[in-house]
Amino acid sequence: MTGSADALWLDDTLVTGIDAVQAERLLASDYVYAAVATIGYRPLYLTAQLACAATSYETLFGIRPTYDVAAIRQRILRLQERLRLPRQGNTVRLCFLPPADMRAAEPPALLIACAETTICRSYELASLRPNALLANYEIPWDGYRTAVSLTTDRYMQAYAYRNNYHLALHTNRSNRLVSCGDYPVGIVRDGRIALPPQPAGAPKSVERRLLEQACSLAGLPVEERDIATEELSEADEIVIFGAHGLHSVLSCSGRYYYNLTAQRLERTLDRLTAEGLKA
Repeated sequence: MTGSADALWLDDTLVTGIDAVQAERLLASDYVYAAVATIGYRPLYLTAQLACAATSYETLFGIRPTYDVAAIRQRILRLQERLRLPRQGNTVRLCFLPPADMRAAEPPALLIACAETTICRSYELASLRPNALLANYEIPWDGYRTAVSLTTDRYMQAYAYRNNYHLALHTNRSNRLVSCGDYPVGIVRDGRIALPPQPAGAPKSVERRLLEQACSLAGLPVEERDIATEELSEADEIVIFGAHGLHSVLSCSGRYYYNLTAQRLERTLDRLTAEGLKA
């Protein structure tokens, strides 16, 4: 889960002295998760991220998780302080763990662990423009952030790295663009951004909402529709809204892209960050 596991929260207990392997064993279940960016140890859009994960858990498991946002905010702070993480920006993963016996109808446990440390400030336009490849696959519960989606994304990103790319863009069996792992992706053409449709029944992710809000603030029209992979060769830009903000893809399948719209969206990110610290 993280190279510096050492400690994590399991409900209201700080579990210390564990390694990454032990942390992974705790997550050997069909959990639902949220990836929360932090800045100065403060989480961004924590309430919205928890609500999205709780809705997903309720849909998939039939039980609505309960939680205390203020207490979780303090746990996130204490965890990063204990691990002496950089204050500039980190990603914390919050996982709702189903009970061992699903027939018990018990509420899930909440595990909080550091997923990634970064020198990037949230939210910003990443200076590195990634080279991407297309990865065609299908997963169950598409659109939900689950153990399955996270494991698949790790595998696909590792596959991209082994082939000298920075990331993999998810396409489905119909050769339609889906996402970049669990994060939204869109294409820009002629001053408009197109986003793939939301999977039926799945809640709209916080990052998807932020990307749409950034477009609205920048006066950029947004449309939701199927995007065939063939359209990528005609697009002006490909943008991704990840845990820490925007990525503007440099190339995909031999096609190189501009980043003028991404720079236009960048001007909205300080506002999104300021609002996220209050949410």
